[in-house]
Amino acid sequence: DECLSEGACGAHATCANAAGTYVCTCDEGWEGDGATCVDVNECAEGNGGCDPHASCTNVDGGRTCACDAGWAGDGRSCFD
Repeated sequence: DECLSEGACGAHATCANAAGTYVCTCDEGWEGDGATCVDVNECAEGNGGCDPHASCTNVDGGRTCACDAGWAGDGRSCFD
């Protein structure tokens, strides 16, 4: 099982063992070749899926949404 070797894949990647080999795939929220994975900025497009009345903050491997002042909700859905 090559996945048991230390450093088989990079940080933020998952190793899948195969006969005589292995495949590294970046985890959700990360992109790259599996040896090197970099954070995806989920806020870069469409406010990260946050409500139009919310701010999107990129965090490692994901994002957070927070309703703007004067608005309530979970950030993905905000109401006055």
